[in-house]
Amino acid sequence: MAHSLNCTNSQFSSCMVETTAVLKLGPDAIELGQDLEVKEELLNLLKEADESKEVKAILMLHSPGALSEERYGEFITEVRGGGPSGKRTNPDWFERGSVLAREENGLNQIILAVHGCRKLTVAGIQGSVAEPFLGAALAFDFRFASQDTVFMPSHAEFGVPPCGALGYFLPRFLGLGKATSILLNPQPISGDRAFDLGLVSELLPETGFEETCIRKVNKFPLPPSAAVQGTKELLSLYHNRELEEYLGYESAVLRRLEIS
Repeated sequence: MAHSLNCTNSQFSSCMVETTAVLKLGPDAIELGQDLEVKEELLNLLKEADESKEVKAILMLHSPGALSEERYGEFITEVRGGGPSGKRTNPDWFERGSVLAREENGLNQIILAVHGCRKLTVAGIQGSVAEPFLGAALAFDFRFASQDTVFMPSHAEFGVPPCGALGYFLPRFLGLGKATSILLNPQPISGDRAFDLGLVSELLPETGFEETCIRKVNKFPLPPSAAVQGTKELLSLYHNRELEEYLGYESAVLRRLEIS
């Protein structure tokens, strides 16, 4: 099945490197949800990798800047039709609302797919990263970050509540009190601080970051596959329905605030 994991399109690429399925999001990955065919291709690849006997781990990387606050802000501004308040005054309000809904739904589907994987999953994060993608990264088993990584408080910058399941995962990593403090007193989170908080598993040099990630994942001292699957079921899969319900509620809150 490994040959079917080799793919290249406008938004991501994938390949096998030894026993790791490597997926890399391209410069326009932030708009992945707008192309339903490409999004489904990514979801199918995740499923194939999870079911393949040749794959021991799944590593997802991204091009530098692809998930940055600047890129996220450009997308939000375009969707809103301009204006710092976020109030929709353009005649294509409903069309723009559907764009945002598709994007959010696409991200949520990817979060659920990763969280539901029975294989080891690792996120490779580098540079400036907008807050929704910190939430998405917390769905992975491990997170490698380059030393220049900074998670930006995008929800405060653009006047929206935290999304990308951040409100679900952050209290589970840090406790409700610390998560509340971080989200209501928003400040950039450096890679060093994220590591100290346990949000990042390991900090790696910027030079050769992707190659280092791949090498480390391939050298993971994993237990037998049945033990990995059983552990994942106990730690993650049991809570998948809860996560799905949370994401539905998160979507409802975002839609309500978008039209207020």
